[in-house]
Amino acid sequence: KTHHQYPEALAGYEAFLAGLPFPKETLPETRVFVIPRHSEAELLIEFKDGEEPSALSVFAIVEEGAKLCVKSEIGPERKAISLLFAHCFAAAGAEVIFAETKTAQMSESASFLSADVSENADAHFYGLTSSKSFVLMRHRARLAGKGARVSDSVFVSENGEGVADALSSVEHMAPATVSKIFSRAAVGGGAKVVLQSNIHIRQGARGSEGREDMKALLLSDRAEVDPIPHLQVEEDDVRCSHGASVARLRDEALLACALRGIEESEARKLLLEGFFEEGMRAAPSKVREFLRPKMKEVLKTIV
Repeated sequence: KTHHQYPEALAGYEAFLAGLPFPKETLPETRVFVIPRHSEAELLIEFKDGEEPSALSVFAIVEEGAKLCVKSEIGPERKAISLLFAHCFAAAGAEVIFAETKTAQMSESASFLSADVSENADAHFYGLTSSKSFVLMRHRARLAGKGARVSDSVFVSENGEGVADALSSVEHMAPATVSKIFSRAAVGGGAKVVLQSNIHIRQGARGSEGREDMKALLLSDRAEVDPIPHLQVEEDDVRCSHGASVARLRDEALLACALRGIEESEARKLLLEGFFEEGMRAAPSKVREFLRPKMKEVLKTIV
């Protein structure tokens, strides 16, 4: 049925598979979902506590005007490697939301999330990660229809000796498309974080807009963060911007909290909450409710 009724969606899924750093034959069996026109659905993916490696592959077709929210969670007690592969096709006027959290402290994980976005459709990515191990996060969107939009918000909080590598990639293929990439990282201990974003505006994508916004805080002398924004523009009639900064918590802000009777550990937590909150405010309420409790738990580990 997928082959005959949704050839465009299937072609995009095959392109997604071809871009993965794994041979196609080694991937787990794909679970296919079709969200009917003008309906709403939510998909929850949980990697349960355990010591057995797990891998899951999902392909969703979101028909015209429909909405799908995909939530994935790797909990703090997870002790084995976790792999997630998910691709969504958003038809005209549809909306796709990915919201993923990775808080397993002692296990490695990797996620590859992708969306093909049609005319006047939307895709939103939200990722929160905190680990003392290795975390790989890959978000990819192709804006294939006029007026398609994508936003990507990545929140990284690392401590100990953890390593996080996050890449947000957007390809503008049609006119009047819009992309916004928002990345925030707070890095302590001896952790290392790489924040990458890549916006590619192809020839013919006239009137498109692309924005990359990266900020990171260093919380220790051994912490390391590399923000790498990248713009590739092949069209003249576009608006693009990018920015990246790395700083430390300001002594003036900590002093202001101390003068109000706030202890340093609590002050650091409040300042970090404000640092991440900028990206949270723009999220839908169901995404905020999913991410905020986990963010509060994460911040306890780095202040």
